Amino acid sequence: MQIIVPAPNSALIQQEDQQWANDNNLKLNSSKSCEMVVHLPTNKSLNLPPLVPNLTRVDQITALGITFNNILSCGVHVNLITAKAAASFYALKMLKSHSLSSPALRDVARATLLAEITYASRS
Repeated sequence: MQIIVPAPNSALIQQEDQQWANDNNLKLNSSKSCEMVVHLPTNKSLNLPPLVPNLTRVDQITALGITFNNILSCGVHVNLITAKAAASFYALKMLKSHSLSSPALRDVARATLLAEITYASRS
């Protein structure tokens, strides 16, 4: 579960989480929950809110397959996708060197490389 709470209301996070869970007939698993404080990248003197009991504070999070950090930058995600694309290119090169036909290479590229690169992008 991910919840976004403005800094002035950070003291109410635990109460809001519990109320939301009760309203939806759910039980929160604090071991699977975390907190990320989002801020502007130019903010040098950051006044972080106090830690919420039973929640781990993190600097980056993955939501729906997209990794972003506490300044809402997706640089880590882009680096991961670039590394996966390089691995896919190498695999395609090896398949081509082992005489895989062009239509089959296109199918493999479409299923691996293009699927990875275009995930969560605008169509």
